Amino acid sequence: MTDPTDTTAARDHAGWSRTLLVGVASVAVCACGAASIGEPGPVPGSASVLYLVLTQGSLAGIYLLGAFGLGLGLVKLLARDVSAPGAAAAGLGLAVMLTITHLLGVTGTLSSRVAAVVPVAIGVAIVARSIPQLLASARHMERPSLLWLAGVPAAGVLLAAACSPPGWLWSSEFGGYDTLVYHLQLPREWHAAGRVWPLEHNVYSYLPSYVESSFAHLASLAGVPRESFVSEEGELLIACKLLHAGMTLLAGWTAAGAVRSLLGEAGDRSRTTAAVAGVLVIATPWSVVTGSMAYNEMAMLALLLSAVHFGAARELTAWKRGLLAGVLVGVACGCKPTALLLGAPAVGLLMLATMPRSAWLAGVGAGAVAGVVMLAPWLARNTMAGGNPVFPMLTSVFGSAHWSGEQIERYTSAHRFDGSAFDAIRLLVMGDPDDPAALPGRPVHRGLLHPQWAFTVPILVLSAVLAVASRKTRLIGITLVLGFAAQIAVWATTTHVQSRFLVPVLVPVSLLAASAAGVLLDWVARLNGPTRGVRLTLGAGLLATSAMTVGLFAGENRSRGGPNTLIGFGSPYFTNFRIHDENPELAPPDAYLRAMLPEGATLLTVGDSSPLYKPDGVQYATTYDQSPLAAALRAHPNDPRGALALLDATHLYVDWIELSRLWRTGWADPELNPQRLQNLLMAHALVEHSFMLGPPGGERFVAQELYRLPGATP
Repeated sequence: MTDPTDTTAARDHAGWSRTLLVGVASVAVCACGAASIGEPGPVPGSASVLYLVLTQGSLAGIYLLGAFGLGLGLVKLLARDVSAPGAAAAGLGLAVMLTITHLLGVTGTLSSRVAAVVPVAIGVAIVARSIPQLLASARHMERPSLLWLAGVPAAGVLLAAACSPPGWLWSSEFGGYDTLVYHLQLPREWHAAGRVWPLEHNVYSYLPSYVESSFAHLASLAGVPRESFVSEEGELLIACKLLHAGMTLLAGWTAAGAVRSLLGEAGDRSRTTAAVAGVLVIATPWSVVTGSMAYNEMAMLALLLSAVHFGAARELTAWKRGLLAGVLVGVACGCKPTALLLGAPAVGLLMLATMPRSAWLAGVGAGAVAGVVMLAPWLARNTMAGGNPVFPMLTSVFGSAHWSGEQIERYTSAHRFDGSAFDAIRLLVMGDPDDPAALPGRPVHRGLLHPQWAFTVPILVLSAVLAVASRKTRLIGITLVLGFAAQIAVWATTTHVQSRFLVPVLVPVSLLAASAAGVLLDWVARLNGPTRGVRLTLGAGLLATSAMTVGLFAGENRSRGGPNTLIGFGSPYFTNFRIHDENPELAPPDAYLRAMLPEGATLLTVGDSSPLYKPDGVQYATTYDQSPLAAALRAHPNDPRGALALLDATHLYVDWIELSRLWRTGWADPELNPQRLQNLLMAHALVEHSFMLGPPGGERFVAQELYRLPGATP
């Protein structure tokens, strides 16, 4: 006779498996649909995204699978009884893998392919060994809520956007400019040098850089030669972007796990609330924008949500909750230091709200120790490199390392908001007509009304009211509102007030939305009303968020063929002059420099600090670091020709537009006055090529120039 329990379990497993397969297939279809917008068209766009996801996505997937395996082992060892163990393992495993990656990089062993493979292989082996247990657990798993399908269109955009080369998407990020300056350029230099270590010409290398280290890990894992991080086709760059896209999907999973732990529920209601939080994290446009680039925001967000998961886990003892939450917050800070102020307070408040007061000391103490331990490798690395463990921060306390007081001031002025805290709060909901990117009559929104926040504000307000109104969720609701308020206060007083910096508010916003969804379901159920209507309403709201993400993507680069124009070209668009014209003289700067610099030439750039696509061995400095040219001019103030001759370079590339912009804002090195520099180069160097800019048929002007320095052979 068949056991009814076995029949139910088999039915649940079949439903779970079908939903998962439908979800994966739907994401693939939506990715192809997103890749079909504009040029190059449906067939080449779809073929490109499928090929890149299956090839370069596999490299990123292996890294994340290894991380998941490490997390499985640790959850079995330390938190066997935690709710939603899969999501818990995903978050904890990512934290451990990123930490291992960074440690391997700092010690110089990451350059060994064997060393790079070992932690990933161990994690994959744990997953393989756990397959029987995972399948057995799957037989008793509840079928995922169909609300997850509302996030599928946004997930499709995420993958399609991640398959375009760095430098193309998104306009709000100036084509992902930061990836060209450091998110990908630093892994390129670290991979070439064989070590993750601070670089005096790039101040961003002093940040913890746990995610950027993982990009270097991918290079070693794939056996990429040291000088080939940016290859002819740029495949590895896409793998790095897809790795961060995978972390975005993982953030949605950890959000669902945090909801199950925080609200302490099971059953159909829990499936719904978990899906609301997970989809909101994935589908919010800012998640897709940052997640589809080689940034670090979504790794930070995934780890903060996972910290909530463990911090609110009532099944664990107080010290263990604090320990695991501290580990995750510490690594989140290792991904992006702002997590310390924009994430840790919210996590800590939620942990205290779900923990007896008598256990607060144990929980907070264990968390503080664990967080410091996880950041210790970064602190030690910076101390050894420059004496200041948190350089370029707290220079008045720990010293300014290799920087002068003038450099500290320039960096500080560029990374602070000039207005008052009231002005910053005003910009939270109002546009800024004075923003450099603002157009006449079109102020830039630097807060929560930026279009890439979609419907976050109404969702936040409505969710907060419902969560606080219900006795069942009141404590959690008030705690989340306080956490959100703390984040806004920090954003307004310690940052230079940009909309993207608010990404950590998705922690309280997604959890408030989940709490409010549970309240609505409870109220309707008590009134014997149709809960299906509530779910349909929730699904419509989440689908509208996804739809806005799709719409924003479709509007990217509309004048240049649409968002997918380069999905088939890849990075050769930036590096190969033949993509543009058979005549290299007409190529854009990076492609020209790669094609036309003579063998053995050494290039130094001024004004341009985005060297990702430039020839290997290029010398550069960020605007806050001292350029070799500025250093030479300071050392020989009365002999400019001698200063040029002593440079360890044969050619000088000057971006006059960017240098002039930096000079106007006060961020440029005082030695690099554009007019004075132009006079000096005209007198003592030879112009080899001028790059012109201007509308077709209109007046054109010199935008950049390439000079041959004194003493360099033709």
